Amino acid sequence: MKEKFSLYQENGVREYWIVSPAYLHIQVFELVKDQFVNRSTYHPGEFIPVGIFPGFELDCGKLFSEIT
Repeated sequence: MKEKFSLYQENGVREYWIVSPAYLHIQVFELVKDQFVNRSTYHPGEFIPVGIFPGFELDCGKLFSEIT
């Protein structure tokens, strides 16, 4: 995960999500001045705005619905 994080950051990936099914959360990082910044951590019941698609968001709970 750490290697991928660095690789994506170095190559200008604008948004990076780390999905943690064991903890039922999703960390969302966005690229700001060539550095990933943790935008937020989302949990079931919250909606995740997709930064690269303005106006589009995902229901975090539905992403984990098969687990819970």
